[in-house]
Amino acid sequence: EPRIFSFIEENGICISSWYLTNAYATLTLRSTISAEILDSFRQQDDITIAYPTQSLYLKRDKREMPQELGGTEAV
Repeated sequence: EPRIFSFIEENGICISSWYLTNAYATLTLRSTISAEILDSFRQQDDITIAYPTQSLYLKRDKREMPQELGGTEAV
């Protein structure tokens, strides 16, 4: 019988399970369990999975590309 643990973390909830299996089946079983959890979440209209995101805004420079990179002049 698997043991299931859930923890509130900085970016959401961590669900952890402990179960006994042979060494050759570990990745297959882990993948199957993960897929079933995700399928269950997808069936719920009020559950969404959000990932941490970050926006990076770069100021465009009018500098030329260095010659060694195919530019006309190094700056």
